[in-house]
Amino acid sequence: ESLFLYSRTQGQGNIDMGAAATVTQRDTLSIRNSGNNIIAEVNTAANPAAASNSNANGFYMASRISSTVLSVYKNEQLQNTNTTANTGTRALIAIYLGGRNVAGALNSPSARNYALCGTGLGFTASQAAIFYNLTQQFQIALGRAV
Repeated sequence: ESLFLYSRTQGQGNIDMGAAATVTQRDTLSIRNSGNNIIAEVNTAANPAAASNSNANGFYMASRISSTVLSVYKNEQLQNTNTTANTGTRALIAIYLGGRNVAGALNSPSARNYALCGTGLGFTASQAAIFYNLTQQFQIALGRAV
């Protein structure tokens, strides 16, 4: 499973997209928090994939391809992979853009400008790179690439 978005705002923010139904049902992507980190949670809260990040412009993806592989990408580059075994499940509530849905309430809103967002199946590294390149070509064609 994956969460992805394209940000046109470079500064620090809160949670960019996500949902948290319970502690083990959590899907969150924060691309540049107050500590200048990317935090990616897909089906977990205990074992995120995280990496440092000083500029929030660009394409981001959190991708889980198995219970032991959660990766976070910026543009087409792998930033980090967490291989800790995970027993969490997908949050079965709506995923919010510009914040996190916590039992129906907006939590930790972000004021970023987004050009694209979505969810889907998990991506391998090569699939993530292809998807980034297609997304970037689309943003260039629309005149809103960063």
